[in-house]
Amino acid sequence: MERSFPWSAATGWRIYAIAAAALLAMVALRYALDPWLHDRFPVTTLFGAIALVALLRGAWAGIATALIGYGIINVLFVEPRGQLGVVDAAQAVGFAAFLFTSACLIALACAARYYAMRTAREKSLLAVTLGSIGDGVITCDADGRVTMLNKVAAALTGWREDEARGVPMEQVFRIINEATRAPADNPVRRAIREGRITGLANHTLLIARDGREIPIDDSAAPIVQEGSVVGAVLVFRDITQRKQAFDALATADRRKTEFLAVLGHELRNPLAAVVSAAYVLQHQPGEQTVRECAELILRQTKQLTRLVDDLLDLSRIETGSIHLRLQRVKLDEVVTQAAEASAAAVESGGHKLHVELPTPPLEIEADGQRLAQVLANLLTNAARYSPRPGEIRLDCNVVDGELKMTVTDHGMGIRAQDMEKLFRLFTRIDGVAARSEGLGIGLALSRSLVELHGGSIAVHSDGEGKGSRFTVILPLHSRRKEA
Repeated sequence: MERSFPWSAATGWRIYAIAAAALLAMVALRYALDPWLHDRFPVTTLFGAIALVALLRGAWAGIATALIGYGIINVLFVEPRGQLGVVDAAQAVGFAAFLFTSACLIALACAARYYAMRTAREKSLLAVTLGSIGDGVITCDADGRVTMLNKVAAALTGWREDEARGVPMEQVFRIINEATRAPADNPVRRAIREGRITGLANHTLLIARDGREIPIDDSAAPIVQEGSVVGAVLVFRDITQRKQAFDALATADRRKTEFLAVLGHELRNPLAAVVSAAYVLQHQPGEQTVRECAELILRQTKQLTRLVDDLLDLSRIETGSIHLRLQRVKLDEVVTQAAEASAAAVESGGHKLHVELPTPPLEIEADGQRLAQVLANLLTNAARYSPRPGEIRLDCNVVDGELKMTVTDHGMGIRAQDMEKLFRLFTRIDGVAARSEGLGIGLALSRSLVELHGGSIAVHSDGEGKGSRFTVILPLHSRRKEA
């Protein structure tokens, strides 16, 4: 631990060189003073060298310096000069006094050396500890100027410790309110001013030196010494992931709330129609009335059944319990089933459905009912979101050993930023929600079903008013085991 000595960077042979130089310097000083001192105070200048060497190298080095130094002084400046030894009682007493004084100096120097080295070790341990902490740590003095920051704090703020030392805290730790963008009150200043632990308000952003904005939380505590505040320590952390998790939870909660509102609306409409038909049957009986009301009830009951099926599928999506019944199925039969299921939406919009199938007829390994559900959902959406009558195409062909099915419309189109959102549960696209029907889970369900088949689904649009194209790619032979 010699190298941890706080005010000397010298180690090894350098320290011995310093000791020898100090001893020679003291002897030279005594020699320079000799014309005035003569044989008085011969060892006075030697004490400085003894103390310095003991401070740098410890007790044994100090004792050696004292003995060697006394020998030199004894020969050069003690009468009779030129001789080494104690010639009388006075010199013996002087030598004893020299040894006692030297011992006291060496003891004091070693004590100072011990406490200095212990302080250096404690500082080193503190630096290692602070550097190992996963949070950012910054300390400052009573004037709010930075005295230390660890590696995490340096990474978050963009300031190196040597650059930040002595800089006001507000320049290194710049914080603003996320909502108002106004500068936030620095907790360090409050901790120093009020003498208590303080923390940040929510929604605080740290502005790093390179302009990055990092959501953080922190706390600052005063450093108190003998009853006075001499500084403060700030501990802070990057809460980006935590904030994203909270935001995701809030978004999910909002989507579920919107979903329940849509669900209530969707259930109320067919129920109101069924109630109205029942009322007419009760008060205006007749063959024509019965037939018309029966058709209405059947139509709205099918709508309610579809809604219930969607709710059940939603539950299966969230629990991961959707299972496929895989078997060899004819593609043309699957497409026919999908076309029949979407016929009402296609016809009500005045559209024409054009289907292109591969030749010769193709068989694939799939769950025919679920695959038809996917295609029916895509065709129904194409019809609903095409405000003007037009052609809707379903093209099926084999590309690179895979089945590629594309549903194309010339309707309202999709903005680039909304394409991925379409496949999320409960997502309502701005400007589309007012025209939409259903619960907003169809595309999310479709993607889950396609992926269960080992395939993929994607959407492309050139923008609003330019139509859209949904592409489903499936393996001809299932990559999934039957559940």
